[in-house]
Amino acid sequence: MDHSKYFSKFYKYRNILKSRHFRSFFCTTMLCATMIFIAAGFFITLKTRLKLQENLDAKANYAAASVQEYLSGMKHSAVFIGKLPSVTTALNAHPVTLDQLANMVADLAPFSSTYSYESICLFFNHSEKVYDSCGGMYTFDDFYNPGLLEQLHSMEKEEKWLINVPYQRYYQPRPAVPVITYMRRLPLYHTQAEGYITVSYQMANLHKLAAEAASYGSYTAAITFEDQLLWSSSDAVMNNWNTACSASENAGILFSAFSSYPSSANSKIQYTFYLSRQEKWDAIAPVLFQCLWSYLAASMIILMASVIYSALMLRPVDAIMKKIGIVPYTENAFNSPDEFYLLNTALDNMNAQVSGIQNLMSQNQQLVKERLLSGILYNYVDVRKLPDEYEQRGLLFPHPIFAVILLMLPSLEDCEDFTRREQLKLLIRANATDAFSTLGAAYSLYIDNNSICIILNSGQSQKLQEELTKICTALKKRMKQSLSVYPLFSIGICSENDPKPWQAWQLARKNLIFTAADRDDFIQFSYQNEFTSSIDPELLAHISRAIIDKEPNTLKEHADTFCSCYLAEAEPEEGCRLASIALCTIYAGLLDVNVDIPDTQLDTFLRKLEHASTGEECRKQFCACLFGMIDAKNKLSAESHGYIQQAIRYLEQNYFRPITIPQIADAVGISPVYLNKLFKLTTGKTLSEYLNFYRTQRSLDMLLHSDETIHHISEAIGYGDVRSYIRFFKKFYQMTPSEYRREKGT
Repeated sequence: MDHSKYFSKFYKYRNILKSRHFRSFFCTTMLCATMIFIAAGFFITLKTRLKLQENLDAKANYAAASVQEYLSGMKHSAVFIGKLPSVTTALNAHPVTLDQLANMVADLAPFSSTYSYESICLFFNHSEKVYDSCGGMYTFDDFYNPGLLEQLHSMEKEEKWLINVPYQRYYQPRPAVPVITYMRRLPLYHTQAEGYITVSYQMANLHKLAAEAASYGSYTAAITFEDQLLWSSSDAVMNNWNTACSASENAGILFSAFSSYPSSANSKIQYTFYLSRQEKWDAIAPVLFQCLWSYLAASMIILMASVIYSALMLRPVDAIMKKIGIVPYTENAFNSPDEFYLLNTALDNMNAQVSGIQNLMSQNQQLVKERLLSGILYNYVDVRKLPDEYEQRGLLFPHPIFAVILLMLPSLEDCEDFTRREQLKLLIRANATDAFSTLGAAYSLYIDNNSICIILNSGQSQKLQEELTKICTALKKRMKQSLSVYPLFSIGICSENDPKPWQAWQLARKNLIFTAADRDDFIQFSYQNEFTSSIDPELLAHISRAIIDKEPNTLKEHADTFCSCYLAEAEPEEGCRLASIALCTIYAGLLDVNVDIPDTQLDTFLRKLEHASTGEECRKQFCACLFGMIDAKNKLSAESHGYIQQAIRYLEQNYFRPITIPQIADAVGISPVYLNKLFKLTTGKTLSEYLNFYRTQRSLDMLLHSDETIHHISEAIGYGDVRSYIRFFKKFYQMTPSEYRREKGT
């Protein structure tokens, strides 16, 4: 037997079960599963209880209705008998004749034979006679049930119920039989009693009727009427019911620890089931045990899944450990805590090696400083919370104002001598850094072959732009005279409250194309709060289209809209700033789509905007610059027109296929972003909008001259989803395809 294989598997599964991957996955999954099953158990319990209540309520209502129906039958029988002519005649006779009694007995015979009443009695006050359906005629004096006579004479209302009273039979067997008796004064609806009628029914039969109607099973049930107990499935309740107390008082005494499920309160009969805690638990327990078994099965599945997940996730951990030269975690025979402990130990060793590398890096401070400054420009660190490493390397930023200065040297591209070019760059960088250091702390780094970036931290805020302009102008003149190099400057100034040099750097890079090479005093400035322009980009796109299409009326309309929205209520300084941003954005957009437009016009108007003192002058210079662009010899290149025509031709030839914008751009041979921007400026629609419009347009003829379904038509014009076709059709034609077919087809 190969013991090494056995021990290797043992160590593997032992380490898997001890790993943090296993513990975290198993505990998290079990916690979620437990919460789900707890919620499911609560929901199942609630649902089972509601179902139990629903069933018991339905049974209680049915039983109450059955008993109520029988008691109502007793009442109706009494009323019907009281209305019989023979009864009315005998009631008013003085005395009652044999013929009258014979007629009355004949009329009562069907009731005695049809219904299983204990007795039907008629009492005649004038003649003091009693007719009993079971015993015949009696006088008041010799009537075998004198207690009933006393109840009749004490009646204050028209009717009365006697519940569970002993009824002394004249005939055998004896003793008295418990009955429920309905008593009513005769004649009907008269205030003066001429006699009475009573209908009695055995309580034993009523108990049987109630039990059969409820099918109560093992639960305790009770039925009450006129605040008295008619019947209960429990002998203890029947024996301990206190007739001197109300039904609610008796229920509070006898069923204090039970839950009640009564019938509807609309009936005088109240049928109620009473369940103990044990009975409710017995009803719910089977469902909960099923849920528990499911939970145990899920736990086993989670355990197996945790083992599989941990084994898979530990593979890359083992691979990393192999690469760094330590024993893989799953193969480790030592009793290590977990995989992260081993990794941390290995990383500590690597950190010691990194420390040696850092010692080597300290030998070249300039490279380290440039790396740290790059972290500021690329937003890796916050200038307000710089790591201690910056201060250790001598990079201090004690002032609140930050500015990013881009210095571009396009003339160095003509210098073929690499050594000469690098010497000039070093000299220019040193001179520029020293010059800007007069305003605060200045640190420089290379951005690319011909660009230098200077991060300036200054305490000046009021005249910073003016001082920067002076320094840049002096540097331009000195370098031009002494080095024959003409530098270009673009400066981004950060917000004092929330400085973000990376935003200022992005703005400076964007505005670098607007710097002028023919003027020493023209320096392009931008501010951090301009990073996200509040100007509507759609409005600027419409202005660009009007310039390309050379439509002066449309251009005037959009220019007036811009002035009314952004310049009418703005301060002169703010209006000039917004106008400059808009002009630069429009100009940059035209350059993006290869519109050949001279930049000298833009430089002239930007300088005029800087010196505009009123809102009207700002508006005048803004409009003049736009119309100068439209009057210039600018046009969209023939190559750009060719791109648009190729895109339209490809789109119209392949509209019925599921084509995408990158596919169209690939067929044309340019980037999707450039093609979409060029298409939008030329046609006023994006490629997607034009494609959807063309597809819906091609479907019009199919809707009117074919019987194809809407789904088939949508597939025929290139839509994989009929809902997309309906949505775009409604967007362009303000109705659905079906509505269009009905309206236009007629």
